[in-house]
Amino acid sequence: MSPEVGPVSRLWRKLPASLRAVLSGLFVFFALQLGWNVLAVANMRLFPHIPWSAPLVLVYLWVVFRFFSGAWGPASTSARRRAAMGARRLSAREWRAVLPTCLAAVVFIISTTILLYRIIEVPGDAAAMPELPWWSQYVMLLMISLVAGVSEEAGFRGYMLGGLLRRHGAGVAVGVSSVMFWLAHLNHASGYARAVSLILMGATLSYLTICTRSILPAIVAHATADSTVFIGAAAGIGPDYIWSPLPLARTGLDTYFWILLLLSIVSCLAGAAMLSRDRSGAAVECRA
Repeated sequence: MSPEVGPVSRLWRKLPASLRAVLSGLFVFFALQLGWNVLAVANMRLFPHIPWSAPLVLVYLWVVFRFFSGAWGPASTSARRRAAMGARRLSAREWRAVLPTCLAAVVFIISTTILLYRIIEVPGDAAAMPELPWWSQYVMLLMISLVAGVSEEAGFRGYMLGGLLRRHGAGVAVGVSSVMFWLAHLNHASGYARAVSLILMGATLSYLTICTRSILPAIVAHATADSTVFIGAAAGIGPDYIWSPLPLARTGLDTYFWILLLLSIVSCLAGAAMLSRDRSGAAVECRA
Protein backbone atom coordinates (compact mmCIF):
# COMPACT_ATOMS: atom_id res chain seq x y z
CA MET A 1 0.00 0.00 0.00
CA SER A 2 1.24 3.51 -0.69
CA PRO A 3 0.95 6.54 1.57
CA GLU A 4 -1.25 9.42 0.46
CA VAL A 5 1.50 12.10 0.58
CA GLY A 6 5.25 12.34 0.79
CA PRO A 7 8.28 11.15 -1.17
CA VAL A 8 7.53 7.45 -0.62
CA SER A 9 4.12 7.89 -2.24
CA ARG A 10 5.59 9.76 -5.19
CA LEU A 11 8.28 7.11 -5.68
CA TRP A 12 5.67 4.35 -5.46
CA ARG A 13 3.52 5.98 -8.12
CA LYS A 14 6.49 6.25 -10.48
CA LEU A 15 6.84 2.45 -10.53
CA PRO A 16 5.12 0.59 -13.39
CA ALA A 17 1.63 -0.50 -12.43
CA SER A 18 2.51 -4.16 -13.02
CA LEU A 19 5.46 -3.95 -10.65
CA ARG A 20 3.28 -2.29 -8.04
CA ALA A 21 0.80 -5.19 -8.32
CA VAL A 22 3.56 -7.78 -7.84
CA LEU A 23 5.15 -5.94 -4.91
CA SER A 24 1.78 -5.31 -3.25
CA GLY A 25 0.88 -8.98 -3.55
CA LEU A 26 4.17 -10.09 -2.04
CA PHE A 27 3.79 -7.59 0.80
CA VAL A 28 0.27 -8.80 1.65
CA PHE A 29 1.41 -12.44 1.46
CA PHE A 30 4.34 -11.90 3.86
CA ALA A 31 2.26 -9.73 6.20
CA LEU A 32 -0.37 -12.47 6.59
CA GLN A 33 2.33 -15.12 7.03
CA LEU A 34 4.13 -13.14 9.74
CA GLY A 35 1.79 -13.99 12.60
CA TRP A 36 2.05 -17.72 11.95
CA ASN A 37 5.83 -17.62 11.51
CA VAL A 38 6.33 -15.89 14.85
CA LEU A 39 3.67 -17.66 16.91
CA ALA A 40 4.33 -21.17 15.53
CA VAL A 41 8.04 -20.92 16.34
CA ALA A 42 7.17 -19.74 19.85
CA ASN A 43 4.68 -22.60 20.22
CA MET A 44 7.32 -25.15 19.19
CA ARG A 45 9.63 -23.87 21.92
CA LEU A 46 7.09 -23.21 24.67
CA PHE A 47 4.54 -25.91 25.59
CA PRO A 48 4.66 -27.61 22.15
CA HIS A 49 2.18 -30.30 23.28
CA ILE A 50 -0.52 -27.61 23.53
CA PRO A 51 -1.45 -25.79 20.27
CA TRP A 52 -1.94 -22.50 22.10
CA SER A 53 -0.84 -20.46 19.09
CA ALA A 54 -3.85 -21.53 16.98
CA PRO A 55 -6.45 -19.06 18.37
CA LEU A 56 -3.89 -16.25 18.32
CA VAL A 57 -3.05 -16.96 14.69
CA LEU A 58 -6.76 -16.97 13.81
CA VAL A 59 -7.19 -13.54 15.39
CA TYR A 60 -4.09 -12.24 13.60
CA LEU A 61 -5.28 -13.58 10.24
CA TRP A 62 -8.74 -12.08 10.71
CA VAL A 63 -7.42 -8.63 11.68
CA VAL A 64 -4.80 -8.37 8.93
CA PHE A 65 -7.07 -9.85 6.24
CA ARG A 66 -9.83 -7.44 7.20
CA PHE A 67 -7.43 -4.48 7.05
CA PHE A 68 -6.17 -5.37 3.58
CA SER A 69 -9.80 -5.91 2.56
CA GLY A 70 -10.58 -2.26 3.32
CA ALA A 71 -11.64 -2.30 6.98
CA TRP A 72 -10.62 0.45 9.37
CA GLY A 73 -8.37 3.42 8.61
CA PRO A 74 -7.07 5.24 6.82
CA ALA A 75 -10.39 5.91 5.16
CA SER A 76 -8.63 7.40 2.12
CA THR A 77 -7.25 3.97 1.13
CA SER A 78 -10.19 1.80 2.22
CA ALA A 79 -11.84 1.56 -1.21
CA ARG A 80 -8.53 0.78 -2.94
CA ARG A 81 -7.71 -1.95 -0.41
CA ARG A 82 -11.15 -3.50 -0.82
CA ALA A 83 -10.86 -3.52 -4.62
CA ALA A 84 -7.29 -4.86 -4.54
CA MET A 85 -8.15 -7.78 -2.25
CA GLY A 86 -11.09 -8.89 -4.36
CA ALA A 87 -12.77 -10.75 -1.49
CA ARG A 88 -16.30 -10.27 -2.77
CA ARG A 89 -18.80 -11.95 -0.47
CA LEU A 90 -20.84 -14.66 -2.12
CA SER A 91 -24.48 -15.26 -1.32
CA ALA A 92 -25.67 -18.64 -0.05
CA ARG A 93 -27.01 -19.32 -3.55
CA GLU A 94 -23.63 -18.54 -5.11
CA TRP A 95 -21.83 -20.77 -2.61
CA ARG A 96 -24.12 -23.67 -3.44
CA ALA A 97 -23.26 -23.17 -7.11
CA VAL A 98 -19.50 -22.84 -6.63
CA LEU A 99 -18.74 -25.43 -3.93
CA PRO A 100 -18.87 -28.37 -6.40
CA THR A 101 -16.35 -26.45 -8.50
CA CYS A 102 -14.14 -26.00 -5.44
CA LEU A 103 -14.30 -29.75 -4.90
CA ALA A 104 -13.30 -30.36 -8.52
CA ALA A 105 -10.39 -27.94 -8.06
CA VAL A 106 -9.25 -29.82 -4.93
CA VAL A 107 -9.34 -33.17 -6.76
CA PHE A 108 -7.48 -31.67 -9.72
CA ILE A 109 -4.77 -30.07 -7.54
CA ILE A 110 -4.16 -33.23 -5.49
CA SER A 111 -4.27 -35.69 -8.40
CA THR A 112 -2.03 -33.63 -10.67
CA THR A 113 0.43 -32.96 -7.85
CA ILE A 114 0.80 -36.68 -7.08
CA LEU A 115 0.98 -37.43 -10.80
CA LEU A 116 3.80 -34.94 -11.30
CA TYR A 117 5.57 -36.27 -8.21
CA ARG A 118 5.71 -39.61 -10.01
CA ILE A 119 7.12 -38.05 -13.17
CA ILE A 120 9.61 -35.65 -11.52
CA GLU A 121 11.65 -36.77 -8.52
CA VAL A 122 10.87 -34.41 -5.64
CA PRO A 123 13.18 -34.20 -2.61
CA GLY A 124 11.53 -34.35 0.79
CA ASP A 125 11.28 -31.18 2.84
CA ALA A 126 12.86 -31.13 6.27
CA ALA A 127 10.39 -31.76 9.09
CA ALA A 128 9.10 -28.46 10.44
CA MET A 129 7.66 -29.81 13.68
CA PRO A 130 9.02 -31.99 16.47
CA GLU A 131 7.20 -35.13 17.57
CA LEU A 132 3.83 -33.99 18.87
CA PRO A 133 0.72 -35.75 20.19
CA TRP A 134 -1.90 -36.19 17.50
CA TRP A 135 -4.21 -33.45 18.83
CA SER A 136 -1.45 -30.85 18.67
CA GLN A 137 -0.02 -32.09 15.37
CA TYR A 138 -3.35 -32.08 13.55
CA VAL A 139 -4.26 -28.62 14.83
CA MET A 140 -0.90 -27.28 13.69
CA LEU A 141 -1.32 -28.90 10.27
CA LEU A 142 -4.77 -27.38 9.96
CA MET A 143 -3.31 -23.98 10.82
CA ILE A 144 -0.55 -24.39 8.23
CA SER A 145 -3.23 -25.14 5.63
CA LEU A 146 -5.43 -22.23 6.64
CA VAL A 147 -2.58 -19.73 6.78
CA ALA A 148 -1.35 -20.87 3.37
CA GLY A 149 -4.84 -20.64 1.90
CA VAL A 150 -5.53 -17.16 3.25
CA SER A 151 -2.10 -15.57 2.81
CA GLU A 152 -1.31 -16.99 -0.63
CA GLU A 153 -4.74 -16.30 -2.09
CA ALA A 154 -4.84 -12.77 -0.67
CA GLY A 155 -1.36 -12.02 -1.99
CA PHE A 156 -1.15 -13.89 -5.29
CA ARG A 157 -4.80 -14.18 -6.38
CA GLY A 158 -5.98 -10.98 -4.69
CA TYR A 159 -3.61 -8.04 -4.86
CA MET A 160 -1.24 -9.45 -7.50
CA LEU A 161 -3.62 -11.17 -9.92
CA GLY A 162 -6.21 -8.41 -9.66
CA GLY A 163 -3.69 -5.64 -10.32
CA LEU A 164 -2.22 -7.45 -13.32
CA LEU A 165 -5.64 -8.47 -14.63
CA ARG A 166 -6.87 -4.88 -14.83
CA ARG A 167 -3.88 -3.89 -16.96
CA HIS A 168 -2.81 -6.90 -19.01
CA GLY A 169 -5.71 -9.34 -19.23
CA ALA A 170 -6.10 -12.88 -17.97
CA GLY A 171 -3.21 -14.55 -19.82
CA VAL A 172 -0.44 -12.33 -18.46
CA ALA A 173 -2.06 -11.99 -15.03
CA VAL A 174 -2.45 -15.73 -14.52
CA GLY A 175 1.02 -16.48 -15.88
CA VAL A 176 2.92 -13.90 -13.82
CA SER A 177 1.04 -14.52 -10.56
CA SER A 178 1.41 -18.30 -10.92
CA VAL A 179 5.17 -18.07 -11.52
CA MET A 180 5.52 -15.75 -8.53
CA PHE A 181 3.48 -18.24 -6.49
CA TRP A 182 6.05 -20.92 -7.38
CA LEU A 183 9.02 -18.64 -6.62
CA ALA A 184 7.58 -17.97 -3.15
CA HIS A 185 8.01 -21.70 -2.41
CA LEU A 186 11.71 -21.87 -3.24
CA ASN A 187 12.52 -21.69 0.48
CA HIS A 188 11.50 -25.39 0.57
CA ALA A 189 13.89 -28.12 -0.56
CA SER A 190 11.24 -29.35 -2.98
CA GLY A 191 10.60 -25.90 -4.46
CA TYR A 192 12.54 -26.26 -7.71
CA ALA A 193 11.23 -29.76 -8.46
CA ARG A 194 7.65 -28.64 -7.78
CA ALA A 195 7.75 -25.86 -10.38
CA VAL A 196 5.19 -27.44 -12.73
CA SER A 197 2.78 -28.55 -9.99
CA LEU A 198 2.87 -25.18 -8.20
CA ILE A 199 2.45 -23.15 -11.38
CA LEU A 200 -0.43 -25.39 -12.40
CA MET A 201 -2.00 -25.03 -8.95
CA GLY A 202 -1.60 -21.24 -9.18
CA ALA A 203 -3.24 -21.18 -12.60
CA THR A 204 -6.14 -23.34 -11.35
CA LEU A 205 -6.82 -21.08 -8.38
CA SER A 206 -6.40 -17.96 -10.54
CA TYR A 207 -9.00 -19.27 -12.99
CA LEU A 208 -11.37 -20.03 -10.10
CA THR A 209 -10.87 -16.48 -8.76
CA ILE A 210 -11.45 -14.82 -12.13
CA CYS A 211 -14.59 -16.81 -12.84
CA THR A 212 -16.18 -16.28 -9.43
CA ARG A 213 -14.94 -12.67 -9.14
CA SER A 214 -13.79 -13.41 -5.58
CA ILE A 215 -10.77 -14.97 -3.88
CA LEU A 216 -12.97 -16.67 -1.26
CA PRO A 217 -13.66 -19.87 -3.28
CA ALA A 218 -9.93 -20.15 -4.01
CA ILE A 219 -9.17 -19.84 -0.29
CA VAL A 220 -11.60 -22.69 0.44
CA ALA A 221 -10.14 -24.91 -2.31
CA HIS A 222 -6.52 -24.14 -1.38
CA ALA A 223 -6.95 -24.75 2.36
CA THR A 224 -8.97 -27.91 1.72
CA ALA A 225 -6.37 -29.37 -0.65
CA ASP A 226 -3.49 -28.60 1.72
CA SER A 227 -5.24 -29.94 4.82
CA THR A 228 -6.30 -33.11 2.99
CA VAL A 229 -2.72 -33.83 1.94
CA PHE A 230 -1.05 -32.84 5.22
CA ILE A 231 -3.44 -34.59 7.59
CA GLY A 232 -3.94 -37.57 5.29
CA ALA A 233 -0.19 -38.14 5.15
CA ALA A 234 0.29 -37.58 8.89
CA ALA A 235 -2.59 -39.92 9.80
CA GLY A 236 -1.61 -42.53 7.23
CA ILE A 237 -5.08 -42.51 5.69
CA GLY A 238 -4.98 -44.61 2.54
CA PRO A 239 -2.16 -46.67 1.05
CA ASP A 240 1.46 -45.53 1.05
CA TYR A 241 1.56 -45.05 -2.71
CA ILE A 242 -0.72 -42.01 -2.30
CA TRP A 243 1.56 -40.10 0.07
CA SER A 244 4.88 -41.63 -1.05
CA PRO A 245 4.40 -42.04 -4.80
CA LEU A 246 7.03 -44.16 -6.55
CA PRO A 247 8.68 -42.69 -9.68
CA LEU A 248 7.50 -43.95 -13.03
CA ALA A 249 11.11 -44.83 -13.86
CA ARG A 250 10.75 -47.68 -11.36
CA THR A 251 7.14 -48.75 -11.87
CA GLY A 252 6.34 -47.89 -15.47
CA LEU A 253 2.84 -46.83 -16.55
CA ASP A 254 0.94 -48.76 -13.90
CA THR A 255 -2.77 -48.74 -13.10
CA TYR A 256 -2.35 -46.07 -10.44
CA PHE A 257 -0.81 -43.69 -13.01
CA TRP A 258 -3.81 -44.06 -15.33
CA ILE A 259 -6.25 -43.53 -12.42
CA LEU A 260 -4.48 -40.31 -11.46
CA LEU A 261 -4.45 -39.13 -15.07
CA LEU A 262 -8.17 -39.89 -15.41
CA LEU A 263 -8.95 -38.04 -12.18
CA SER A 264 -6.96 -35.03 -13.36
CA ILE A 265 -8.71 -34.88 -16.73
CA VAL A 266 -12.23 -35.48 -15.40
CA SER A 267 -11.91 -32.98 -12.52
CA CYS A 268 -10.44 -30.35 -14.86
CA LEU A 269 -13.23 -30.73 -17.43
CA ALA A 270 -15.92 -30.88 -14.74
CA GLY A 271 -14.65 -27.76 -12.99
CA ALA A 272 -14.33 -25.82 -16.23
CA ALA A 273 -17.83 -26.86 -17.30
CA MET A 274 -19.35 -25.82 -13.97
CA LEU A 275 -17.64 -22.44 -14.11
CA SER A 276 -18.69 -21.80 -17.70
CA ARG A 277 -22.38 -21.75 -16.94
CA ASP A 278 -24.64 -20.44 -14.23
CA ARG A 279 -25.90 -23.65 -12.67
CA SER A 280 -28.24 -22.08 -10.11
CA GLY A 281 -28.85 -18.54 -11.27
CA ALA A 282 -25.85 -17.26 -9.28
CA ALA A 283 -23.25 -15.03 -10.88
CA VAL A 284 -20.42 -17.51 -11.01
CA GLU A 285 -19.80 -17.68 -14.76
CA CYS A 286 -16.34 -16.89 -16.12
CA ARG A 287 -15.98 -13.34 -17.42
CA ALA A 288 -12.25 -13.39 -18.22
